[in-house]
Amino acid sequence: FMEALYFSLSTMTTIGYGVSDYYFGGCFTPLILVLCQVCCAITFDAVAIGLLFQRISRGHKRGKTIVFSNQAVVQRVQGTLYLMFRVGELRHHQLRDASVRAYCVRHERHVAAAVAAQPASSGESSSSGCMNDQSQQSTPTTIETTYYVTRSIKLLHENVSSDVLMSLPQMIVHRIDSQSPLGAPASWYDAVGVKHNIGSAEMEPLVNGPAGNFASH
Repeated sequence: FMEALYFSLSTMTTIGYGVSDYYFGGCFTPLILVLCQVCCAITFDAVAIGLLFQRISRGHKRGKTIVFSNQAVVQRVQGTLYLMFRVGELRHHQLRDASVRAYCVRHERHVAAAVAAQPASSGESSSSGCMNDQSQQSTPTTIETTYYVTRSIKLLHENVSSDVLMSLPQMIVHRIDSQSPLGAPASWYDAVGVKHNIGSAEMEPLVNGPAGNFASH
């Protein structure tokens, strides 16, 4: 068993067979020492390679050098609304073949069922009938909510090329039309079922591209 274990250990670690008495006269002490040394060497190699790779990649620190404008602007140009924001690179060595994408994240709520109002009695006056109409309009509505729905936002520069030049600050533009997920919905319901004429959404811009150290951010 000892000879088979030592032979397997030497073969796995490519130590070699350069001694006259390969099995050390059947002694267990050299086998234990070689086994401990091999385990320490493998652990050291794994830690060193991991630290070196983490130092080279530095994806988290590299991501902090990509900055966006603090506020986005919605501007009307020839009757059409456009969403605009800027993105820039703080380092002198910019990302190569960088691409900018944007996503709209929101909660989508739909009317599941409406609770019908009770009909008014024949003896009520016309004023009570108006009150009944108002109560029918304010009747609570059953809402079904789909949380964190992600919609892709089409950017204008994607019509020509998906890459942007990060050596200079770039203006990213999105046209808000009927196909845009940022367009005003016909009706929007909040969490308690109250109807509104405006919606609520969050935009998440992303920049992706390889740097000089082959890291992606």
